[in-house]
Amino acid sequence: MNHIVSKQLVESLCDGDCIVFENLKGIRQRAKLGKCQRRHLHSWSFGQLIDFCKYKALQRGIPVVFVDARNSSKECSRCGYISKSNRKSQSLFRCIRCGFQHNADFNASLNLAKRAGSLALGYLSDSPKVSALSG
Repeated sequence: MNHIVSKQLVESLCDGDCIVFENLKGIRQRAKLGKCQRRHLHSWSFGQLIDFCKYKALQRGIPVVFVDARNSSKECSRCGYISKSNRKSQSLFRCIRCGFQHNADFNASLNLAKRAGSLALGYLSDSPKVSALSG
């Protein structure tokens, strides 16, 4: 499955794109989940998926960037305001300062893409179009 997902991801990219991953070091130790969720987390080989994506992307000259995901789900991608109150539910993000509202995962992916921008520019001469994967 990881081969298929990584292949589809890399094949969907164009010259000038890059892949952004959250830095997931220690995720298994930090996760505060129920028994069933822990079982799913521990059975998912996200390290393998990342390795496959890196390998396939680098073969095509597509940079892979890792960013700190801290507060990406609580930060407004429009105004930058960070608050736990911005997340009313698992799926909905609504900034209590500016009123921006969107799918929470999409908002977090925009924040990750912004964080990756300066890192990705070290690889590329042009400003990259970033494909953010939040996990």
